[in-house]
Amino acid sequence: MKLDNDVCERARLSRDPRFDGKFFTAVKTTGIFCRSTCPAPLAKKENVVYFPTVSEAIEAGFRPCLRCRPEGAPGSSAWQGSSDLVQRALGLIRQGVLNESSVEDLAKKLGISVRHMRRLFHDNLGISPVRIARYQKVMFAKKLLFETDLNITQIAMASGFGSIRQFNHTFLSILGLSPGRIRKEMKGKGITSLDPFQLDLSYRPPFDWEEMLAFLRPRVIPGVEYAGSDRYGRSFRLDEDCQGWFEVSDNPDTNSLKLTLSLNRLDKLMTILQRVRDMFDLDMDPMAVGEVLGQDEFLREVVEDYPGMRVPGAWDPFEFAFRAILGQQISVKGASTLAGRIASQYGRKCSEDFPEGMTYFFPNSLELENADLSKIGITRKRLDTLTGFVKAVLNKDISLEYGQDLEGFVKSFTRLSGIGRWTAHYLAMRGLRMPDAFPDSDLGIKKALAVGERFPTSREILKKAERWSPWRAYGAVYLWKKLQEEKG
Repeated sequence: MKLDNDVCERARLSRDPRFDGKFFTAVKTTGIFCRSTCPAPLAKKENVVYFPTVSEAIEAGFRPCLRCRPEGAPGSSAWQGSSDLVQRALGLIRQGVLNESSVEDLAKKLGISVRHMRRLFHDNLGISPVRIARYQKVMFAKKLLFETDLNITQIAMASGFGSIRQFNHTFLSILGLSPGRIRKEMKGKGITSLDPFQLDLSYRPPFDWEEMLAFLRPRVIPGVEYAGSDRYGRSFRLDEDCQGWFEVSDNPDTNSLKLTLSLNRLDKLMTILQRVRDMFDLDMDPMAVGEVLGQDEFLREVVEDYPGMRVPGAWDPFEFAFRAILGQQISVKGASTLAGRIASQYGRKCSEDFPEGMTYFFPNSLELENADLSKIGITRKRLDTLTGFVKAVLNKDISLEYGQDLEGFVKSFTRLSGIGRWTAHYLAMRGLRMPDAFPDSDLGIKKALAVGERFPTSREILKKAERWSPWRAYGAVYLWKKLQEEKG
C-alpha cells in the first residue's frame, strides 16, 4: 500500500483519531514509531517517515512507542490496497492461524500454492506471511504485558510461542526490550485481574454502538447470549477443550470496546480476540466506506445521519448458519425462540459461575448430528434443510472457514437442498465477514429500493449495488436502516 505523505502529515499534525491504525509515524532521530494519535511532542517533518503497518515499521528497524502503544491501534488499513487473496490471508493470520499451522496450510485454505502466496505478499506488502505472523505475536504479547497481570509464561503461551526462551529471544530482538522490563515498568499501573480479565479493543470513530446493539438485541439466542441497554455478552466454545464467556461495552472516550473475558485456554486468546473484533467489525474504516456509499444519491442521507455503522457479525459461522436457516420465512423473534430451544435441548450447560443470561453453549455439529429437531416446532422442509446442512458440515462437503472466496462459497453452499442465494450471502456477510456479500433478494432491501408500489428485480438491485463495491454488505445495512426510518 502506497501512502500519501501529505495526507499522513496533515493527519499526524491534527492527531485525528479517524486515521488511527491507517498509518504509523516513525522518527529517524529516535528510532521509534508511533500511532497517528500519539500525545508525544511532534517531531520535525524532515525526521519523519510513514509506514502503513506495524510489521513494515519494525521490518525497517524502528521500535514501537511505549506511550501510544501501536499494538493497540485498530487493524491496519493496508489490506485496502492489497489483492483479495492477501486481504483474506491477513485476516487468517490475525486469527493466529500460523501459530498452530504452517504456511502450506495457510496457502491451502486460500486455494493457492505457497509460491504464489509468497509472491503476493512480496508484491503487495514487501514482507512474508511468516514475518508478519512473528511481529503480530510480539505485539500481541506486548499488549498483554501492558493490559493484564498474566505472568510471562502465560503471555508466551497466549501469544503462540513454543517456549519461554523463544519468546524472550524474539521479543528482545524485535523490540530491544525484555518482557520482564516492560512488566516492571507497568507495575502498579492499573492492570487487571487474571480471570476474568479486561482488555481494550480499539476502533476508528465514529462507531454507532447503539445501532449495533439495536440490531443484535432482537436476534440474541436466549440462554446463550444477551444484549442489554449498553452491553453484549455470550458463552462460547472454540472446540471441545476451549470454552468461556465474554462481555463487551463501549468506551467512546478511548475509541475502544471494553472486553471482559473468562476462558480456560490462554493459547486460544489471539483467536478469541480477533473473533470478537470481527464480530463487532472493529477493523472497519468508516471513512473508506462512507466515501464510497456517500456518493450514491440514494444512500447519501442515511450514511450522513448514521456514520460509522458496522456490519454486525457472528461469533461462530456454524451457529450463525444454523440460526439463519431456522429463520427462513419466519420472523426474527420466532427464529430467536427456536434457536433458544435448540440450545436448551441439545446444548451443554454452562457452569454455575457464568454470568446471568449465559446458561448454555450452543450445540456444535457433532451434538446435532442425531438430534430429533422435529421437537422444536419447525416444518418438514426446514427440518430436512437443517439435517442436510449438519451432515454437509460433518462430511466436509462445505466449508465454514474464514478467508474463502465469496462466489466460490456461495456456489458451494447453494448446492445444499433448501439453501438459496439469500441465505448464502447473509451468512457470508455476517458469519464469514465478507464485506462485498450482498443478499439482493432480501425483502427489506427490495422495500427500501422500491419506487412507489413497484419492487425492483434482483438484476436491477445488483446493478445499483455495483457502485457500492467492495462495501456492498454495508450498503445492505444502510438500506435496512433506511427502511426502518421510513417506517417511523
